[in-house]
Parts: sequence; C-alpha cells; structure tokens
Amino acid sequence: MQRFIHTAFIFFLFLMNFQQIMSQSEAKLTWSVQMPEPYTHYFTVKLIIENNHADSLKVQMPVWTPGSYLVREYAKNVENFQVKNSQGKVLSFKKYNKNSWQIAANGSEKIEISYQSYAYELSVRTCFLSDEYAYINGAGLFLYLADQPSKGGTLLVEAAPQFKKLSTALSHKQKGNSWEIAVPDFDTLVDSPILVGNQELMDFKAAGVPHQLAIVGGGNYDSARMVSNIQRIVEVETKLFGSNPCNHYLFIVLNTESSYGGLEHLFSTSLIYPRWRYKPDGTYMKFLGLAAHEYFHLWNVKRIRPIELGPFDYSNENYTDLLWQVEGFTSYYDDYFLRRAGLMSEDAYLAVLAENIAYALNTPGSLVEPLADASFDTWIKFYRKNENSVNANVSYYVKGAAVAFMLDALIRANSEGKNSLDDVLRHLYQHYYQELGRGFTDAELKTTLEKFTQTNLDQFYADYIYGTKALDYPKYLSMLGLAVEAETMDPDKVYFGVNTKNEGDNIIVTEVFKDSPAWKAGINVNDELIAVNDYRFKSNLSEMLQNFAQNETVNVLVSRDGILQNIKVTLGSNPRVKLKIFPDQNATSAQKAYFQDWIKAVD
Repeated sequence: MQRFIHTAFIFFLFLMNFQQIMSQSEAKLTWSVQMPEPYTHYFTVKLIIENNHADSLKVQMPVWTPGSYLVREYAKNVENFQVKNSQGKVLSFKKYNKNSWQIAANGSEKIEISYQSYAYELSVRTCFLSDEYAYINGAGLFLYLADQPSKGGTLLVEAAPQFKKLSTALSHKQKGNSWEIAVPDFDTLVDSPILVGNQELMDFKAAGVPHQLAIVGGGNYDSARMVSNIQRIVEVETKLFGSNPCNHYLFIVLNTESSYGGLEHLFSTSLIYPRWRYKPDGTYMKFLGLAAHEYFHLWNVKRIRPIELGPFDYSNENYTDLLWQVEGFTSYYDDYFLRRAGLMSEDAYLAVLAENIAYALNTPGSLVEPLADASFDTWIKFYRKNENSVNANVSYYVKGAAVAFMLDALIRANSEGKNSLDDVLRHLYQHYYQELGRGFTDAELKTTLEKFTQTNLDQFYADYIYGTKALDYPKYLSMLGLAVEAETMDPDKVYFGVNTKNEGDNIIVTEVFKDSPAWKAGINVNDELIAVNDYRFKSNLSEMLQNFAQNETVNVLVSRDGILQNIKVTLGSNPRVKLKIFPDQNATSAQKAYFQDWIKAVD
C-alpha cells in the first residue's frame, strides 16, 4: 500500500511539473488595434508574442474570409512592418510569400510585431476606418502563428476619441475608450466582426436569446418595426431546428448610399444596406430577406456545413461542390421565412418563387455551368464576373434556391405531407453537427436527401446538380397543387440582346446575350452604338429600336476602338419569360393540403 501511495505521489509531482513546463513553453498572444488618425484610414496593429522560446517564428495573414469565397489578398494593405524584442531591439524578418513573414526571434521571450493597415473599402468582407466609425473584419487585419493557426489570446482595441461604443459578439470589457476582448481562438476572432463608433443600439430577446442591433449610417428605418420583425424571423427559424445555438447574437447594420450584402458569422452577422430603402414596404422586404438569410446561416453553414469548410486554411482556397446547398437552400428559405413569419403575403411569396425559377430560364449560363461546378469555381468566377458571365455562369444562390424548392416539393409529395426539406436540415444539424461534430460529404448529403425524398436521386443529380438540364418546374409545382403560366417579356417589342451603359450621350455595350440578334451579328462588348439605318440616337436604344419590326434587318453603326463599322442585325423577339404561379383549382385534395401546409404562416 505504501509503495502504491509513493508511486501515486511521484506521478502527481510529474503531472504538476509537466503542466508547469507546458504552461511555461506555451506562447501567449495579444493583438492590439489603435486608430490615432481615423481620417487617414490607417489602423495601427500589433501582435505581441510572450513566453516564446523559438529561434524562428512564422506569422501569416489570411488571404480570404470564410463565407466570401474569393482570395482578397488582405496583406496588400500592410505597411511599415516591424519587429522588436522586449528591450526594443529590432529583430530581422523576411517576407517569404505574399502573406507570410519569418522572424529571427533568436529565443527572445517577448516579441512585438507592429504594422499599419490601410482600411477604406466599406463592405462586410473587408476593413473600414473613417472619422465616422471603424469596421473590423478579423481576416483582413490580424496575423496568426503559422504553426498554431487556431491559437487565441487577448485583443485590445483603443478607439479614436470620438468613438464611444464597441459592438462585437466576443466577450469584452470596457475601460474608458479602450476595450479588452477575450479571443478563444483565431477562428473565432476571424468570425467576430467589430464595430467601433457611435452606433445606435437596440437590445431585444427572441427565442429566449438576447439579441442586439447595432446600426450606423442613418437612414429611413423604423427601429421599433425592425426589432419586431427580426424577432419574428428569429423565432420562426429557431422553431425549425427546435433550439438556438446562441446565448447572445449581434446584428451589425452598415447603412450606405447603395451597397447591399451580408456575411454570416458564428454568433453575429454584418449587413450592408442602402439607407433610404427601408421604405416603401417593397424595398424593406429586401432588408428583412437579407436578415433572414444571414440569420439562417447560423445553422446552415456555420454548423450544418460541407466537410471542406472547416477547419479553414486561411492561406489558400477551400474548395467544395456544395455551395448550391449552403447558399441555395438558404436563399430558398430566406423569403420563405418571411412568409412563414406572416411578414409577406401568400401572393407576394409566390411571385418571389416565380422570379427565382425564371432566373434559371432567362440566364444563358444556366444551360452551360452545372451547380456543382459553379460551387467549386466560385473562387475564380462568382466574385469575378465579366461581360460574358451571364452567358457562361449560373448563380448557385438563385438556381440553388429553385432546386431547393423542387426537393422540398418532392419530399412533401412522396411522404404524403409527413416530411419536408425542414426534416433534411434538422437531420443534418442533429446528426453531423450535434452528434458527430463535423461537416457532411457530398455523398452524405445525397443519402440524406434520398432518405426523405424516398427515391433514388441519381437522375435528379445528373440533371440539375452535375448537369444543366432545364428545370422541369411545372412538375414540381404541381406536386404542391400549383399551376404556372409563362409569357414572353414584351412580346410586341423587338429584341436586340444587349445591356448598355450611358457615358454622356454615348451608348456603350456592356453585355451581349448569347444567341441574341446582336450576338449573331457580331456586336461586341465596349462597342459604342451610334445609329440605326443612318438615324443617330443619343440616349434610349430601346425606344429607337421600336421604330422597327421583329425579323427586320437593320444597319447598326458602331464605333469599335475608334473605328466606325456598319453591322447588319436582324432584330428578333424576346426569348425571356416571366412566370406567374398560383393555386391550381384542379389540383387533388391531397395536393391542396400539401400546399396549405407549405404556404401557411406558423404560430
């Protein structure tokens, strides 16, 4: 017995000594941000590494931010990079690639890296600093240790004197005009945007969870109405999953003259919206749809995710074929939740659904690029559109939403109304996130969809995910007792087939639609359109062309790179269609029941 006690005591001392050694050897990180002259748009940033014992350190800056699949090269904004030890001695370093630095630490116990970062691109994906406010996207500002990419620490934010408030989902405490923020790991730092300024703050509870709205930029919004509507959206979305994974949540709203967009985060979202478009109700619904979209990402992508999207490699592209699910399903549900919440009428929602389906019919690229390819190639195509993108590419958001509806209709019909796409999402959340703690593969998603559609989806995938077959939308609408009418847009007008912009009195071609009269005749992007049949027009191409008839051949004078050319164009009729979706009076009683269950507002 004494031997056992002695052995146990020795083992206890060993553990204590081991823990002490580990604590001594583990580096401690402190990031700091200052904004001494915010009107210059420069942040002063530091990374302090303490308890270092390495002779050489590598630090990196992300090249992209999760949720926005484009390499943005944030290191391009870094200037005056310097490294010192605790005695103030300058340490040498070498930048060994576009976003990485190797530091000759020489065993220095404490190292201070400092630099300035230019921040004057106002979007939800970048950093912005002015004398009005500061918006910090962690990926665009902070370094991480290359050999410990997830390591956390502490963030110190020292605000400009005129800024009195800080909003972030991270735990923080204030002292004067400075804040100390706990950083559990670098992923969370990247995933927690920070707004510093004099923003309007609105606190409320929804689904039992404290929420906050932080709004800058002014505008014609109604604070009380916005809070009430978002509360309802949160409650309806939470009801789908049965629980809310947050103990707090932050909406950051950046109001601008014309920008629109959003970016999801683990416990928050950033929305950017035109400040004067909260009225009338038609444009206000777009804001609510955006809020519903980003909040739904709280589950679908932040927790229900393709297996490739986490842990993240911040220095390289992170490829997946499944953005059609991540963004497509979310785009289907965003406006659908407005209907479920009773914020959008039945007719208005059916009109939105019709627009999503019509997009696939009216976009030439929908018959060229499969949804899986659009997902995989988002890094080089979606955020880098050019004049031919409409002919070659498809949006995994919009067409993905149409496909999500088709799957929802199929599940409801095949299960006789017992299940829906909701059940797919609940299964993915409970099984892969809550039980297994990981993302799902392409095959696992397909297996889950097949479980609830009760059918083999090989042909569906071949047609609509890996292929470019035109959507058989009447078939899936009919499953929910819906009928559809398609009619040509502007059937009595002639069709030329270009988009243009005005530069003064000059009309410049910006897009030429595949197989249109202009395409077939050889009209090019950047052509200046001057005259038709020797009659000059100055500002309204469409109005001028209506003086001619469909199938009539006209002579178009263009200036191409300063050289005048006459091009014969045979005008056509518009191939684009608009859809009207409505309840089918001839539907079966079962189909009518499925429709009512699908379209109703929930309690």
